[in-house]
Amino acid sequence: MHHPLNNAEKFINYLKESPIHIVCTGHLHYANLTLVTKNQGEQCVFLHAGSTSCLRTKDGKNSYYSINTDQLKCSIDWRVFANNAFTSHKVYEIDFTPDDAR
Repeated sequence: MHHPLNNAEKFINYLKESPIHIVCTGHLHYANLTLVTKNQGEQCVFLHAGSTSCLRTKDGKNSYYSINTDQLKCSIDWRVFANNAFTSHKVYEIDFTPDDAR
C-alpha cells in the first residue's frame, strides 16, 4: 500500500462485524477487487479503483468500476479502455446476504 493503515488488523476485524459491504479505495493506479468473508458469512468487497486517464497505470490499463446494487445483491463491472472505448472486461456478481438467510 502507498499509505498503509497502522491499524489494518483492527480495521479488518471491525469490518467483519459491521454492516459495511463495500470499501472503495484508490490512488495506486491499478484496479483490484478483493472479497473478505465477514463473521456472519456475508461478503465485504475491497474495491481499489483503477485510473481512467493516467499514463502511469501499474497494470497497463485505464479502467474504472461501475457498481449496480439491488438490496443485498451487487453487480460490479470492471470497464477497461481499449480500441478508443471503455468496455466491460469482467463482471463480478456478489450476494451480501448472510449465509444463514440464504
